[in-house]
Amino acid sequence: AFGQHIDDLVVEVPKEAFRPDVNLVVGSRVSINATSGKTVYGIVIEAKEDTFTIDFNHPLAGKKIIFTVTVVSIVTVEPTESN
Repeated sequence: AFGQHIDDLVVEVPKEAFRPDVNLVVGSRVSINATSGKTVYGIVIEAKEDTFTIDFNHPLAGKKIIFTVTVVSIVTVEPTESN
């Protein structure tokens, strides 16, 4: 439903790439303006001395999704003639 997990979307980013007043910890959600002009979102999955490892995959990428559905009613619509 949300695609496969792509290893290339897990990247190490130097801490200096972020403003010094930003307090990032494991689990923090970040947004980065890509060179394409789009904003991409990721989650910090590891914090080292000089870098953060950020996963830019959708949080549900690669996960098994199970939906439970209850059918409440079935409605039949008769076709109409079109002119």
